[in-house]
Amino acid sequence: AKDLMCSRIYPSSQQKKNDEFLTRFIDNFPLLINSCSNDDQKKLVTQLLKTISTTSLLILTCISQNASILPPKFTSILLQHLENKNTLIVQLLSECIAKYLTVDPQSFPEVFNRASNGQNISNCILLSSLFMHVNLPINYVNQSFIIIDSLILNRKTTAYSIHALSSLLLTHQMQLTSLSVASNQFNV
Repeated sequence: AKDLMCSRIYPSSQQKKNDEFLTRFIDNFPLLINSCSNDDQKKLVTQLLKTISTTSLLILTCISQNASILPPKFTSILLQHLENKNTLIVQLLSECIAKYLTVDPQSFPEVFNRASNGQNISNCILLSSLFMHVNLPINYVNQSFIIIDSLILNRKTTAYSIHALSSLLLTHQMQLTSLSVASNQFNV
């Protein structure tokens, strides 16, 4: 199936209309799905999870904070697709997972474990999304510094790990002040 969202340098007027319609559709999808029966909601979510595309992930991101309509293994299902070569897909998956964790933090250890194992761009993007959406306990902040430290040394992930580090610094300032490792990290 062809994805409805695609990048264009100079969109035509018809493309702009389609994009505006799609934006309104995605923004209003939570209202639409809430008006459906529980069985229909589950069918829609199942179908969205089968077709991993930018459009389906944008819709899933909009409904990811409504844990009652999502399957119990929602994060596990999304984590399976995290090694996608399309960086936009990885970003959308990560945002969807992080937003879901704000309402159902039970799977946070699994997600953090996935983010901390590996030397891939997807690990950096997932960490950055977690930092931006989830209030991490101090022990995870400390672990995050160690993970980012190793990711920065990898040429493939340096830029993305710096982005993850900036997300961590922006969102967890209070926890960072209590860490002695933080002051050691920035001594030159």
